[in-house]
Amino acid sequence: ATAVINCAVCKHDVAQDPAEVTDFIATRTVQVIGRACAERGVRLLQMSTDVVFDGASGAYAEDAPTSPLLHYGAAKVAMETGLLAIEGLDVSLLRTSLILTLEPSLDALLGANPRRSKCAHFCVSRSVAASQEGKQADFFSDEIRSVTLGSDLAAALVALACLPEDAFREAAAGVLNLVASNAISRLDLANGLLEYYGPQLDAKGERPTVGSSLSREVFGGKRPLDCSLATERYEGLVAKYGIPPLRPVLPVLLAGPWP
Repeated sequence: ATAVINCAVCKHDVAQDPAEVTDFIATRTVQVIGRACAERGVRLLQMSTDVVFDGASGAYAEDAPTSPLLHYGAAKVAMETGLLAIEGLDVSLLRTSLILTLEPSLDALLGANPRRSKCAHFCVSRSVAASQEGKQADFFSDEIRSVTLGSDLAAALVALACLPEDAFREAAAGVLNLVASNAISRLDLANGLLEYYGPQLDAKGERPTVGSSLSREVFGGKRPLDCSLATERYEGLVAKYGIPPLRPVLPVLLAGPWP
C-alpha cells in the first residue's frame, strides 16, 4: 500500500499565539495533503492529539465527544473534521500524547543534540538545574497523559501504513488512539526519567529529587488535566494483525538501560 504519514506539528511555544500559525499548520495545510491523497488513492495517516479533550474525565475512547480547552486542541478538532469530510480519502486520525525518546546517555540528552526528546530533556534538565541552585523542581501530579515511546510509535505507524487495504479500512480508518496503555502524571514521568538516568547522575554527583505541584492551582483550570486515552481498539489490532504493541513507559524507565 502507498501511504502518507504526516507528523508535522507547530512548536509548542507557538501553538497558542499567534493562533494563525497553528491554524495554518494544523488545519489548512493538512486539508491540502488530504485532498492530494484522495485524488491519488493514497491512504493518509495523520497525527492528532489527546488535547482535543478538556481532561475532565480521562480514558477517552475514540468516539468520545471532543471538548478542547486549548486553541491547539481546537485546531486539531477542525483538522480531524475536515479530513473526515474529504470524499474518497482513506484516513486514520491517530491521537497520541506526550512522545518520549530515550537517549542512550545523559550527555546526549543534555548536550547540544537537536534530535533529543524535548519531553525527556525538559524533565531532567529542569530537575538538575534546580538542584544545582539548591532548589527542587516541581512537576504536576494532576496532569495525566498516556506517555508513549517514540520508537514504539514509529514502528506502529509503519505497520499501520502497510496493512492490507481491507484491514486498514475495517480496523484503522477514522479516529484511532495510538498511545501506550498507561496513564501517568508528569511527576511520575519526571521520577521515572531520573531513575532511568540515575546511575549517570550519581556518577556526576547530581541526582536530584523532585516535588509535586497542582496544575489546577497554578493555571486555575485553564489546562486539561486527565487526557489519558483508551487503548482497547489498538490492542485489538495488535492481537488480530500482529502489529507492534505500545509498551507502558514506566516499566521501561524503571528497568533502565543498564545490565
